[in-house]
Amino acid sequence: MEINLREWTKKDADKLVDIVEHTDRKYLRNSGVTEYRKCDAKHYIKFATKAIDGVFRAIEIDGNVVGCISVEQHRDIMSVDGEIGYYLDRRYVGLGIASKAVQMIVEEAFRILPIERISAYVCTENTPSMRVLEKNGFECEGILHRACCIQKKIVDVAVYATLRC
Repeated sequence: MEINLREWTKKDADKLVDIVEHTDRKYLRNSGVTEYRKCDAKHYIKFATKAIDGVFRAIEIDGNVVGCISVEQHRDIMSVDGEIGYYLDRRYVGLGIASKAVQMIVEEAFRILPIERISAYVCTENTPSMRVLEKNGFECEGILHRACCIQKKIVDVAVYATLRC
């Protein structure tokens, strides 16, 4: 299985809609969105391909797009920090793809962006995502208690980070 990260293209809009439809979205920021449409995918792809303050990539397995990953640089006094986010089509979860993709995007983000750290904010109930980060050298810096509302439920958020070597 060959894992690759690549830039999004306009031709990826239908595939992105399919991925989102087959992703466990309960921990994603836009979890309140009930329908992800082609116009949403086109908007994201346009944003991702023009962004200068982040690295936004499609996750490919053997040439097939199966997920999305990014590191987006914060602004102002937090501009030395980038926030990582990722999701996979649930048909590809548990195969080590997310762990490898995180490794790849971290290397690329530190090479491209003027950042000193990469952070992740993970609901404490999302243990698979915390394991992915820990496998890649991210350390838990603390817990933000009752900091997130997911599906009308208030939950704690773990703050993870890795630093530039």
